[in-house]
Amino acid sequence: MLDAGCGSGILSLAAARRGAQRVLGLDADPEAVRTAVRNVTWNRLDTRVRVRFQDVRALRGWYDLILANLDPDTGSVLGCTLAEHVSPEGYLVLSGLSGFERDRAFKRLRDKGGMDPVNECQNMGWCTLVFHRS
Repeated sequence: MLDAGCGSGILSLAAARRGAQRVLGLDADPEAVRTAVRNVTWNRLDTRVRVRFQDVRALRGWYDLILANLDPDTGSVLGCTLAEHVSPEGYLVLSGLSGFERDRAFKRLRDKGGMDPVNECQNMGWCTLVFHRS
């Protein structure tokens, strides 16, 4: 599982607690990485969760699940980059989107990213999109 733009690491921690055996959290902000590493250590999940200082555009490999709670501009722009790393039968969950960015991300992921939309949740002006690679 990949937590792209992991911030404090909350999604990485939740995934490990829910059974993910290997979790990688990435962030391009050094302070976010320090915070996430500290949270992983405090929660004693350092055998299953790794955190790295890295831009997602330098990502390699395939992931069964990619979670990305990014700011609206980043989420809509990097969605297709993340989709390239979703394994066959894998999922991409993209959240932190508002109206315009939601439409742009949805269209890009469906038309250019080769992802099938599965679900969508809107709450208080924010949107989460779930895609599947089939």
